Amino acid sequence: MLLPFIPELEIIGVFDRGKANAERIALRAQVTIDMVRYALLVGPIIVGSEARAIYPTRDVLFYFGPGIVKTDEWIIVYTGPGESLTTTMNDTMETVYVVHWGRPSTLFADSRIGPALIR
Repeated sequence: MLLPFIPELEIIGVFDRGKANAERIALRAQVTIDMVRYALLVGPIIVGSEARAIYPTRDVLFYFGPGIVKTDEWIIVYTGPGESLTTTMNDTMETVYVVHWGRPSTLFADSRIGPALIR
């Protein structure tokens, strides 16, 4: 599956790969958006000279649902269970929305596996 470039929402990275209750994906809004239009897929990601593709893993999709995220606000998606909350970054005071995928185990222990954003 070829991945379209989605300039309005950027995946910053995956952090603490393979660590239970710590593994997370960081995203940052480049413009004000409604998250109802977005979801995350997971799978092996292939990066070529002209395109980026993913082989989606079966039954692994995170749908954000409705919610407005403003320019320069963050979304942190923990792969494990937990409660959603809104907080701020200590150093920049930027708004951070923390959500949880609710997976029973980590998704990104293998560095060849990554998240992909779809609209």
